[in-house]
Amino acid sequence: PSLSVLNLAENSLVGGLPSCLGSLVELSHLNLSFNGFNYEISPRLMFSEKLVMLDLSHNGFSGRLPSRISETTEKLGLVLLDLSHNRFSGEIPLRITELTSLQALRLSHNFLSGDIPARIGNLTYLQVIDLSHNALTGSIPLNIVGCFQLLALLISNNNLSGEIQPELDALDSLKI
Repeated sequence: PSLSVLNLAENSLVGGLPSCLGSLVELSHLNLSFNGFNYEISPRLMFSEKLVMLDLSHNGFSGRLPSRISETTEKLGLVLLDLSHNRFSGEIPLRITELTSLQALRLSHNFLSGDIPARIGNLTYLQVIDLSHNALTGSIPLNIVGCFQLLALLISNNNLSGEIQPELDALDSLKI
């Protein structure tokens, strides 16, 4: 039997992510939150296609957000991606909009810049988007209305501008 759940949250673990995590082919839940991990996440590190939950929040990871989580995003059933409370910088990778099973995207409290990806509306199962406390610019993309199950849109403390489009009224489930 292979390891499917690895929860090492709330410890004092430090250093970078070990590359052996990529060899855990049955891994479905990985929680390394509230530790002292740092450095950049290697772009060569690919997680299992069975990964459902990835929580690397509350660490010291830096550099760009990983553009790929797995070799093939179309097979990935990732439901929760939490990379909040780190030191990630740069733009939100467009590949995140290919994670079509995603229900919660938490990227708050980083140093992310640029626009919110226009294709975010492709994530039709999203219920929570937390991009607060970054340096994002531009406006709220209109196709966010594609996230018709959205309950929470947290985008405070950024540098967003423009009008709030009336089409956002279509998000009936959104709680403000």
